[in-house]
Amino acid sequence: MEQRWTMVLTAIAVILISCSSIQANSAAFETDPFHQPDFRIGVGVGTDGPFIFVGIDRAYQYSNFSLEPLGTVIGKTFELGQDFFQESMEVYEYQEDGWTDEAVYTSDFPPYRFMGTRNNRVILMVHGLFTGEHLEWTEAADLIRSRDSNVEIYAVDYGTGYHLEHLGRILAQIIADCVKEGTEVSIIAHSQGGLISRTALELYNTGRTNVRRLITLATPHLGVYYGTAAVKAADGLIKMIPEISDLMSESEFLETLNSSIKYLDVEYYFAAGIERQVFAPFWDIANQFASIDLSQIVNDGVVERSSALGSGLRFQQYRPVFETTEFAVDHTSIMSDEAVLQQVWDWLY
Repeated sequence: MEQRWTMVLTAIAVILISCSSIQANSAAFETDPFHQPDFRIGVGVGTDGPFIFVGIDRAYQYSNFSLEPLGTVIGKTFELGQDFFQESMEVYEYQEDGWTDEAVYTSDFPPYRFMGTRNNRVILMVHGLFTGEHLEWTEAADLIRSRDSNVEIYAVDYGTGYHLEHLGRILAQIIADCVKEGTEVSIIAHSQGGLISRTALELYNTGRTNVRRLITLATPHLGVYYGTAAVKAADGLIKMIPEISDLMSESEFLETLNSSIKYLDVEYYFAAGIERQVFAPFWDIANQFASIDLSQIVNDGVVERSSALGSGLRFQQYRPVFETTEFAVDHTSIMSDEAVLQQVWDWLY
């Protein structure tokens, strides 16, 4: 337990440092008619919200700013803290009024087949590392529900600090224990969620599976690589969050997963992002440690395009259907972008 608290506090420190900047909006110059010091800086609250003012002589610049980023940081910090203490994998259902408040099933429950009891089509969503929880799939669930009111939609939540092989085994068990026979399951997964899903299907599929198709968004099928120096710099973080070590391009986990590809009667669809956008600073920092010029690599700010597309893995030979595509989105917006969700719909139906 003490080790878990150490991990949480370290993660909180990383988040606060990386998100400490406050976004500034529009600014306007004003002239103070009264005598003022030669220089002044301060923070105040006005009718338009908080503001910062900086003045030189009699000219002052006021910049309003939002407290929303701070609230986001606090929320993500608590969310991450909870993730470190979540030992079971939870399943939530998307109903008419949104996601259920409580999990409808956890991996600690005795097995019972509830998926597919109302309809023979089920969609199961699997999030990635640090991309939140089942709520991150709301836009996708909204679109699917608006076009198909009968399909059953579920999403899994899982904790942080576990190897991907472990999470894949639990997901495979949930699919085996909870899906009614004859039900067609489609998995939509983001980032490392795609590797967890592949693990469930490729390493722990002991026989015929109910899964008809796997759709991955920005999943690093070939891993991620930011250079040897970057890996060494992140050594402490890797020990705290073991799944990061699994995501490295030369990891033992990926070697096992990608070297054991054989025929599986499941359709595979991979989508990649090719715009860094909000992740550009992260990629630029990583480039300082890399042994190669990362700026020349097409990526979504976290994952290279070739990795997200599974280049060279020969799935076209071992799957009944294998399609790939790419979108001008970054690593997180790929989960909610309209064009991406339309493509997901086309793959589903």
